[in-house]
Amino acid sequence: SQLPKRYRQPAFITGMLNNSSIQVDGGVMDVTTAPWKSPYPVAFAYNSKINLGIDDAGTVKHKVFNMQGDVLVSDKMMPPHQEQQPSVINIGLGRAHNSPNQFSGKAVNTLEDKGGEINMTFDGGMWSHDSMGGLESFKIDGKTERSSINNLTGTRTREGFSRISQDSRSDIHVNKLDGHINVIYDMSDSTGLNFGKPGSKKNGLDPADIEGGNFIVKSAAAGSGVHGYVTGDHLDTSSESNVNKILDNLAHKFYYENYVNGERKLSGTVSIASKGIVSSYKKALTTDQKEGDITWKDGNGQGSYVVPEPKPTPTPDPKPVTPVTPDPKPITPVTPDPKPVMPVTPDPKPVTPVTPDPKPVTPVTPDPKPVTPVTPDPKPVTPVTPDPKPVTPVTPDSKPVTPVTPDPKPVTPVTPDPKPVTPVTPNPVVRGAYDTPHMRGIRSAVVGNINAWRTLADDMYRPRVLQQGEPTGIWARIGGGKYSYSGSGIDTATDYTRIQGGYDAKISRGWTVGGQVSYLRGSEDYVFDGSGKVKSFSVGAYGLKDLGKDQYVHVETQVGRVSNDFTARNEIGEAMSGDTKSNAYSIGVRYGKTLKYDNGFYVEPQAQLNFTHFGGRNFNVGNVFVNQSSVNSTSGKIGLELGKQFGNGNLYTR
Repeated sequence: SQLPKRYRQPAFITGMLNNSSIQVDGGVMDVTTAPWKSPYPVAFAYNSKINLGIDDAGTVKHKVFNMQGDVLVSDKMMPPHQEQQPSVINIGLGRAHNSPNQFSGKAVNTLEDKGGEINMTFDGGMWSHDSMGGLESFKIDGKTERSSINNLTGTRTREGFSRISQDSRSDIHVNKLDGHINVIYDMSDSTGLNFGKPGSKKNGLDPADIEGGNFIVKSAAAGSGVHGYVTGDHLDTSSESNVNKILDNLAHKFYYENYVNGERKLSGTVSIASKGIVSSYKKALTTDQKEGDITWKDGNGQGSYVVPEPKPTPTPDPKPVTPVTPDPKPITPVTPDPKPVMPVTPDPKPVTPVTPDPKPVTPVTPDPKPVTPVTPDPKPVTPVTPDPKPVTPVTPDSKPVTPVTPDPKPVTPVTPDPKPVTPVTPNPVVRGAYDTPHMRGIRSAVVGNINAWRTLADDMYRPRVLQQGEPTGIWARIGGGKYSYSGSGIDTATDYTRIQGGYDAKISRGWTVGGQVSYLRGSEDYVFDGSGKVKSFSVGAYGLKDLGKDQYVHVETQVGRVSNDFTARNEIGEAMSGDTKSNAYSIGVRYGKTLKYDNGFYVEPQAQLNFTHFGGRNFNVGNVFVNQSSVNSTSGKIGLELGKQFGNGNLYTR
């Protein structure tokens, strides 16, 4: 259970000589199968440097490279050296033949405090983090020991696509992160970590459901990002609160240590990965950048997803409440309503004039007899007494004051206005784009076919070179290049080779006509490490006519077929493969006039018009049904060619 005393072969690739260096560009290395079956690491460095899939300049080698086994930088169980040299392992994970190179194992460094390093550069590859065995002979528990990366270099964006599958309960510690890296936590029945409980019982609501270890970043370069994905067969996303809980549990797996010291360079996101045409649930850890700036805990730098509180949102709404405040003004004018009560008060005044009625009694004094009849006059005074009763009804006039009081009730409905603000709050759950990565990959394949056909058919190569003096007859040419397309969620890059050949001859009335066959083959890259193999074949006819006065017209038509065998991948690398084929034809016309100058120089204005029909087709990719509509395209070109004639050849720019 420990290394042989001769110290000759402690690993499949061993660097032990002082200041020695080993370079491995590619290959398939697996120490988990016979005759190895561990206890050896796949690579071990002590006082030496080992480059695996990368060179000293940091260039990733895009050759077939698959490595199964742990890598180790250590001095444990090693004989002492008089001088301690740097012990370094550099790993580059790129792509080969449109497939990601892969490293499965742990990266253990016990010499971090002595200058030992394990550095990892991603350029389309993936790392499956799990113990492959072989560290026990160094008296290291491979199942519990964390992996330590000194410098981890990711890709320019999260769609680069570089990914780490956290398949171990042990942590991954990164001293310095530069770029973007995707970290996947898989809770599926078959592929996930299912030691605590089976995948069938993992709905993501229990933090213990995500058994993978933490992903810890000490420091980061500006603009770097970590992007966490969780996937599983039984995730409970039936409600917004459940989605929030799952994403918060996932966010807790990430740490940014230097956040505690004031560093603010690392952003991050958490997401429930998409499935086919089912969109992802994406959550930004913070709110600033497109993916969201990270808001880490001040105490320990741990990440979390916090649902935005509804309270801060309605703060602007008090503005509409402010105009309601002046409504008391209408309440103020109600106060003068007592004034109408005041005029009612003077109603006693008419009682007062009744009082002077005794005055007429005074002249009656000489008529004592009429005084008696005057006595009954108080009876009319009695009816005057009830006049105050109309004063009593005045009292209820104050009731209209009471109804004024409820006018504040319109203020009350202003208060519930925050309720419409409440629905704004639950939008923290951002449903991923309906156009999922798998769908984007499929669309990329269709667009790749269209671009391949246009590259093949829109060139009008042969009429142009005949115009420039190329002799007629049998001809052929081989060329290649690159083209790309970006837009509407599609990002493709294609390297292609094109082969063309044919025969032409001059006929009557100034015409030169011919026929040709063309073939194009290309390799395409799509988002999230998707890929395609595009092929296009066509047959066609062409002609050119000299119109006199250094004017000409070119005509070309082609008909053919284009196909694409592709693989679309989602955020965590899950693949959907298929093929799409379409028939197509094109017709093009070009007109130009040559302006000749001394010493063979010329200027040639040109105008070109092309029409292309690209046929539609229905096809299936896994469980996704695709209805591809036909496309008709008309394009025009106006250009200027500048050149110089050299005998039968010429040099030009267009």
